[in-house]
Amino acid sequence: MKLVKLEEVTMLNLAKSLLDIRVEGTDNTYDSSAIEEVLETQRKKDEGVGLWEVFNRVQENIIEGNFHYKTKSGKVRQARIIKNFKQDIDLNRNMFAKAMEYAA
Repeated sequence: MKLVKLEEVTMLNLAKSLLDIRVEGTDNTYDSSAIEEVLETQRKKDEGVGLWEVFNRVQENIIEGNFHYKTKSGKVRQARIIKNFKQDIDLNRNMFAKAMEYAA
């Protein structure tokens, strides 16, 4: 994953795919600003265009709730941090599997 470099459109697609996993099974949606939010770097170590760096920052922002989503009624809400251990493990497993598709 560290050797795979992503173009901007691929980074956006990966972020969208991982957000899709996060909102799956809910009536919540997100827009392009949420995609930009999850792509923001929180740590210097996660800067860059490598698949590993992009995955790390998107994964961290999704788990930490560092993005906004829209409810079924159209209200914009701040995402909550994932605190449930099982939900955290399942979400991370599914996001990693999706990221590995970009490594192939």
